[in-house]
Amino acid sequence: MKKIAGFFIIALAALSIGVAYAAQDLPMPPPAIILFDAQADPVSLQQVEAGATEMMLAWHVINVRPGDRLRLEMYRGRSWVALTEANEVLPAVAARAVTITHPMNFGPPTYRLSIVDAAGAVIDERTVVIPYGARPPENPPEIVSFATRAAGIDATALRGGAAWIPVTWEVINRRPTANLVFEQIHDDGSATSVELPRESYWVASAGEGIVAPFAAAPTDQVVIRLQVVDVITGEVFDTAEITLAVTGNLAGAPVLTATPLPGAATQTGAGPTVVSFTAAPQTVQPGGEVLLQWETRSAQRVWIEQFKADTVGAGFTQYTPADHLYADLPLTGSLKVTLPGDYTGKVATFILVMDTYNVSARGPGARVDVPVVCQGEFFFAGGTGCPAGPVTEVAGAYQAFETGHMLWRSDTGQVYVHYSNGTAAYYSQSDLDAMADNPVADAAPPGQYKPINAFGRVWGNSAEVKVRLGWAVTPEQGYTMQIQTALQAAPAAHDYLTLPDGQIIGTGAGQWEFK
Repeated sequence: MKKIAGFFIIALAALSIGVAYAAQDLPMPPPAIILFDAQADPVSLQQVEAGATEMMLAWHVINVRPGDRLRLEMYRGRSWVALTEANEVLPAVAARAVTITHPMNFGPPTYRLSIVDAAGAVIDERTVVIPYGARPPENPPEIVSFATRAAGIDATALRGGAAWIPVTWEVINRRPTANLVFEQIHDDGSATSVELPRESYWVASAGEGIVAPFAAAPTDQVVIRLQVVDVITGEVFDTAEITLAVTGNLAGAPVLTATPLPGAATQTGAGPTVVSFTAAPQTVQPGGEVLLQWETRSAQRVWIEQFKADTVGAGFTQYTPADHLYADLPLTGSLKVTLPGDYTGKVATFILVMDTYNVSARGPGARVDVPVVCQGEFFFAGGTGCPAGPVTEVAGAYQAFETGHMLWRSDTGQVYVHYSNGTAAYYSQSDLDAMADNPVADAAPPGQYKPINAFGRVWGNSAEVKVRLGWAVTPEQGYTMQIQTALQAAPAAHDYLTLPDGQIIGTGAGQWEFK
């Protein structure tokens, strides 16, 4: 801890400098990051992916003014992700233990400390990189498992590009420049990618996902190949394959057919039997509806459990607590299930259970997985959930205050009040219509401004807003605002908005943050 001890010596010295400025009544210099450092040894890729290694981040910032705040972030995927709670206020001098997690890209773990002012503008920032060890693992990368729960592939779905196959994998001895590649091997020996679109090219060393094979001509089997490849040299370290039989030529609406659970009866007359258990459509988006249909024989009672497959995973057991349970169902019937608008799982899993259901045992049954896919994309990396629609552009207005800012959007007339501590308030057009023009008669202090128009109505008629925001520090500024709303269950609807400088914020349910 020598490095951190030295850091606190610097902290005390810098504090004395601030006292000197105050004693001489001199203007305080602007905020600055004096030190941002990490005490961490080089780590291996395996340690980072395991997420079990801690390091100590330490920083010292001087001349922090009212309204300024610190942001501590990690670079993940293609954007910076906050390492603090929305309302957390970081001290100017501190040291914090942080678990090193994988950045989901090909770079080493990278952290950033920023100073931002009340308007959200960055005043100063510093980054720290935790390097990977110089020596790669002694043994080459190896695929230790590559499997699927699917028993086969329907020919109609395959030719229509709707055959989504869940797969699991695990790779050991991974190197930072290696990646996992999923391909379909065709009858002529050629290969095509079966990977679905994703934000990051990086694939984790162990996980569960979906591949999408396709066949333009009839075929009796599909071969899915996993390779570990060095993305710089092209060297193939290891290869594994899954072969699935192509069956049937089913017509009608696409459905997903259930996979029997281990131990389930499969022959009529051998106890309770699941004759069929299907889900349609083949994919669903958050807020969408899934139609479940089933037929059983020799069963006495039927239940259906609903899970997020992200939490069930490949190691599902019959005793995992369900996220939702549908009880006392008919022995043969159908059920419409609507996913929440803020559903965050990538797969919705439904388990049909017959006859026995209690805390210690569940009877035989079947399972069906429905991939959850957003219809559309956010206009930036880092949105939560799925977009409710495409990004739109509207006339907007922005004004910075001593401890926050206000936004106005022309399409709805709504005013967003964002305080510097991360909390927010919202005023609709009908709220504004009920308010008088700014009734505050006092003139603004020198160098500050009294808000007008919609901002003036909210500020002048709400004592809380006026006290918490303080006076405006810039004139009101008009600009073209980009807006996109996330598909979430009320009242937690989340709007993503751009500021005049191009920064993106997320706001909803009384909270806001920079994205």
